[in-house]
Amino acid sequence: MQKHIYHFSYDDQDDALSSLAHYYDVDIDVLKFKFPQVMSYIQSLKDEHVYDKAVESGMLQTNIALLINPKFQEKEHSILRISFYHRCSTDGTATWFKDGLLNNVAGIQAYLEKVITLIPEINPLIDQNKIIRVSKEKAMHEEKVELDGINGFYRYFDAQHIDNSGFNFPEIFMDMGIYETVKAQLASKLTPTIVKFFVDLEMSEVNYILEKYWYSVWLGDEVATTIGLNAGRGKTIPYHHIQQIYYLENVC
Repeated sequence: MQKHIYHFSYDDQDDALSSLAHYYDVDIDVLKFKFPQVMSYIQSLKDEHVYDKAVESGMLQTNIALLINPKFQEKEHSILRISFYHRCSTDGTATWFKDGLLNNVAGIQAYLEKVITLIPEINPLIDQNKIIRVSKEKAMHEEKVELDGINGFYRYFDAQHIDNSGFNFPEIFMDMGIYETVKAQLASKLTPTIVKFFVDLEMSEVNYILEKYWYSVWLGDEVATTIGLNAGRGKTIPYHHIQQIYYLENVC
């Protein structure tokens, strides 16, 4: 049986609202008409310091659904297809991702191999075996598994923001204290890049996704955040799940 797909994408606020309208099975104009009520509801929960409790109980998601479409029912046999935005640095070609988006271990191995080919003089500055070991240890500490990632922002706005330019290069470089040592050489050859990709999730995760979208919409584009997810969960994101690649100015 073919499953119904609920698509969620956050290129900008209009894109997010279109995704939410599709989920609630209403026209975008209906959702925009109800939008001020939803924002007021979220603000009231914040003002009363009960927002987190409303999220955990599911009350937030239920009440928003009732505000937007009192007759709303999820379609049977459905899945979630969520777009994420991964910030990194590449040589500016799509072939950089020919093997897909990899987990923390395979990803850092592939990254180092490519970087050393492009910048041979960087090789003495990096201890590949130590980087891989520390990457596994970090994943075990944070996720209780050796393999995690790939990670992604929910919003393109956050992924491209200068406040998050530190993600141009692997976080493990910061963890190991070599970021400042290698940054200039990497920036001279690589281009800051955002990869938009999707993962499919079970409907049991919909409340979590809805809260992230509504909270992000409520925040607006005034402040950049690091709101995101361990989207790959240690598995490779296939190349054909990449939806778009954006190249940014080289600012780090």
